[in-house]
Amino acid sequence: MKITPAADYKELHELPEMAFTYIKMPLANTCVLILVGALILQYALTMYFITMAARLKCFNKEYMLQFAEEHAKAFPERPKVPQFGYPDSGYGWYGRRLPYLDWIKMNSGQRAQLNMFEQLSYMVVTSLVAAWYYPWVSFSFLMAYFLGKVWYSIGYTCCGPMWRIPGALINDLVFVAQFILAVVSASVALYNDW
Repeated sequence: MKITPAADYKELHELPEMAFTYIKMPLANTCVLILVGALILQYALTMYFITMAARLKCFNKEYMLQFAEEHAKAFPERPKVPQFGYPDSGYGWYGRRLPYLDWIKMNSGQRAQLNMFEQLSYMVVTSLVAAWYYPWVSFSFLMAYFLGKVWYSIGYTCCGPMWRIPGALINDLVFVAQFILAVVSASVALYNDW
């Protein structure tokens, strides 16, 4: 990677030459970074369009009214029952009275989101480390992981827990493969620096 000062920066701002730089990155590494951003976006979309949609449907105003008196007794300084069932995640105080179908939808959405959240930082870090020396392989693994997460989330929330298994298997295999690739990439980096 070559770090180059922007040509017109000094003329425009009269600051030292290295005050503003940009990094020229190979296409493969750029693709990995874009896919990492897409993975983070995928998490946000899962959170809002799957989990939040289930929350809005299940913990609506009518449903939450049944807890109004109980809440007002416990919190006289703020007697209004929480909107959308917060802090319940579907299996707590408010979720215990949900009809079975709503309980399944709420908890499936929560599980899809939490599974993605649990693995997100690991995949971002290992993908970036692996991409240092093996960017196209890292990109391929990350793409398989991205598609596996789509399958996992849609399968879990639309068809039931058993339909998440193909996506989960893809993700688990990629999870291990990306870790091994990151270790190899880091080893090559250490070897080349000695």
